[in-house]
Amino acid sequence: MSNETLHILSKGPGSADLFSKCLMTLNENDHLLLIEDGVYWATKGVAEALDSIPCSVSLLKADLEARGVSNTLGNVVDDNEFVNLTANYKRSISWF
Repeated sequence: MSNETLHILSKGPGSADLFSKCLMTLNENDHLLLIEDGVYWATKGVAEALDSIPCSVSLLKADLEARGVSNTLGNVVDDNEFVNLTANYKRSISWF
């Protein structure tokens, strides 16, 4: 099956309602990219919220570095890979 939707989440744990709405739309052919304050979802203590996600998850390297966040998820992408993700999915949804 083809790649469906790239979900781009920019809000952190302080926006749990937005995060919940995003999670309800994800399916196995999607991809969740955490950017800006969204990278805080990868921190110890809240990363468990990502355990039940049915799709792959990545974090934007520049935002991890800018916020001094230690990644607990493993999959980090740079700006070029971010562009590739947008090109490889049929559509993208920004969760701001």
